[in-house]
Amino acid sequence: MPAATKNKIISVVFSTNVEKWAEFLAANRYSKKETKPKTLTVDLNACYFIYPYHLVSLACLIEEYHLKGVQISFTYNNKGIVGQYLEKIKFLDYWMPNYNRNDFQNILIENTISLWKLERERLSSFASHVQQFFENTFFKGKDLLPLNIAIAEACNNILDHSESKAGGFILTQYYKKDDLLIVSICDFGVGIPKKINDFRAKNNEPKLKPCKAIEKALEKKYTTKSAPHNAGLGLDNIFSNVKETKGRLLIVSKNGCISKRIGETDVEEEMKAQFPGTHLVISLGTKALNEKEKEIAEEIDLF
Repeated sequence: MPAATKNKIISVVFSTNVEKWAEFLAANRYSKKETKPKTLTVDLNACYFIYPYHLVSLACLIEEYHLKGVQISFTYNNKGIVGQYLEKIKFLDYWMPNYNRNDFQNILIENTISLWKLERERLSSFASHVQQFFENTFFKGKDLLPLNIAIAEACNNILDHSESKAGGFILTQYYKKDDLLIVSICDFGVGIPKKINDFRAKNNEPKLKPCKAIEKALEKKYTTKSAPHNAGLGLDNIFSNVKETKGRLLIVSKNGCISKRIGETDVEEEMKAQFPGTHLVISLGTKALNEKEKEIAEEIDLF
């Protein structure tokens, strides 16, 4: 068996182009064909900006190395906005030996729920924590149940269907200037198009192109029946809450990319590059949040 190389360096370059980002992820994933490195250094010096959707997919990439026993380190400009942001949300600590991954309540930036790796047993408490944090901090009197539902449904979809060996990651951030609550969730699993088309093949149905397969997954009550939990309701429930808040839903999976926003024409792109799994960016419009219903105490007559 070949000896481990001393170090591997991955240089991260900021890009808002989905296809270019997919190319970067695909090119730098852990591969059994390569000799396993002893350490992985993630170089962020060239990044002048970074979004939550970069971080959850980058987390999936790093986690693949981490699960193989590769030690993770970062190099970055600690005086730049990217370095300071990543320090505050503890992204740079996430793969350190003493970091407590279970403590999703440890937040150092007031508008961000730090990176969390999905766990079925703690999903309900996590979704409730996120809802309560934003209700108490920014939206007193508003009902953020749509945020809770979006998180729960998206995470359950990954846990039920993705078959991702590295699991999935979520990061939630409030953009006050844009009036948006953005939930970014990613996994490096089989992907929606493959899941849909494998199911269709079993039922002697024709194969769908990637974007059409994603659209099919968004149909109400459509299910591949691979898991009983919320069968056929997950993505439809998410989009219903996006519509209710006049938000936006972006789904990237394998060669398909779909953006849906109320009042605008859907944007669909069949990419040449293949995204290694599925990525959801759920944007909820905060101006359209409903008021919380006041609990009315009922008088009880005693006889």
